[in-house]
Amino acid sequence: MFLRHLLLSSPPTTLVPVRMRNLLTPPSYRVRGLCLTSPVRQRSGSEGERARVCEKKLNPSTIIHPPLSQPSFYGRPFPQGVCVDYASAEGKALFLEAMQDGRMNPFFRLAGSYAHQSEPAYCALAVLAMVLNSLQIDPGQTWKKPWRWYSEEMLACCTNIAEVREKGITFDQFMSLASCKGGVVQGWRYSDSSLREFRQAIVRSVESEDEVLVASFNRKDLGQTGSGHFAPVSGYNASSDSVLLLEVARFKYPSHWVPVSVLFHAMQAVDTETGLSRGFLSIRPAVSTELGAEGLHPPSL
Repeated sequence: MFLRHLLLSSPPTTLVPVRMRNLLTPPSYRVRGLCLTSPVRQRSGSEGERARVCEKKLNPSTIIHPPLSQPSFYGRPFPQGVCVDYASAEGKALFLEAMQDGRMNPFFRLAGSYAHQSEPAYCALAVLAMVLNSLQIDPGQTWKKPWRWYSEEMLACCTNIAEVREKGITFDQFMSLASCKGGVVQGWRYSDSSLREFRQAIVRSVESEDEVLVASFNRKDLGQTGSGHFAPVSGYNASSDSVLLLEVARFKYPSHWVPVSVLFHAMQAVDTETGLSRGFLSIRPAVSTELGAEGLHPPSL
């Protein structure tokens, strides 16, 4: 009753006793000039301080989070001159032109199954889950009852999950996982392919209804921070000779267009885990799927 009386009778500038304020306000937040602070330690014998009130209006924009113990980032500045943010005016123009040319087929399937990586080193697992789901490859196991659907944790089956969380996976491990989970996989390393072969593989995949191309490259060569990364190729713009990479590390960068030649040469960097160059790979669904004990059926493409 006291609270109701206070709220109904208070003028626009609400006066709230310290004790009530401490109950209503999380101690981990501070608001400039509002006295919305962590509980005030009462001075001995100071009964009057218990009734101290805040006389300034609440302004949510002034809420300040407590200092962080370690540096943190909200995204990274997008590198200019190499990549084009797909949501920018230029990016939209590239998208429209590529779609009119019939070379954006993978985008719509991938966007419908888009996956955001849940750990900083899970780019490969997120990409693979997205690709397998976009190709309607049945995992043959339950994700959340009663649904069968690929997720990152279902793909860390051939290696230690703690190691994946720390280091990610290599190009060969990605190929092995994709094949193990029902994909028909073909891979090319930078050292065993050419720019011409890469462009041909891109055109074939973006014009296809049942193939997705995945690039494994070094971010630094794209003017980005970080090192090894995986991303699916979702479209190709012929006039600019660039591809649209769907970014699974959305907390860091947006999806973006990148020139084919730049992306190919970004595969040249040697993976320190294997001593080999990176590359690109094609994933398609198998022609048929065996029926299992749970009544699995071939994917409808």
